[in-house]
Amino acid sequence: MMRSPKEFGSDEGVEKPEERYPREYGERAETSESRRVSKGQAMDLLIECNELHVPTALVDEEIDALRNQTRSRLPAGSSSMELPRDMFESQAKRRVGLGLLIAEVIKKNSIKLDDERVRQTIEEFAASYEQPEEVIKHYYANQEQLAAVQNVVLEDQVVDWVMEQADVVDEPTNFAELTAES
Repeated sequence: MMRSPKEFGSDEGVEKPEERYPREYGERAETSESRRVSKGQAMDLLIECNELHVPTALVDEEIDALRNQTRSRLPAGSSSMELPRDMFESQAKRRVGLGLLIAEVIKKNSIKLDDERVRQTIEEFAASYEQPEEVIKHYYANQEQLAAVQNVVLEDQVVDWVMEQADVVDEPTNFAELTAES
């Protein structure tokens, strides 16, 4: 049986996680942020190119959902605080409109969920945990969490479709510039 230097009271030759992961983490964060910015731009383009009439009932439901989300994040005792409807209206209209547009793009273009991308997305997320296999099993065992990942992947597939339709110009940037746009 081979023993590690750490077992003998020495850290020499033992790679510390903070030394091994910074570059990998930084690259992953940069890719993720770049994808988030591209996704936002694609969604903005989708809205700009389509006249949108959103049903009031759906907007009202979304406002209620946003209010509840906000209340759940407030400190204990403030959950009864009144959150004005107009505070959430534009965000709710955008979310409902995007949901309807995304559904229409999926339908009209016969976009099918890419199960391989779902698996890759779960594996990428699980990689940051000590026991990634357990996290992967958990996602596939929990239908609600699996459905959430599937929705994100399907939305990403719509973003890919939008980007294919648009004249995309790659602009060199760095992580600081990407995060400054947020």
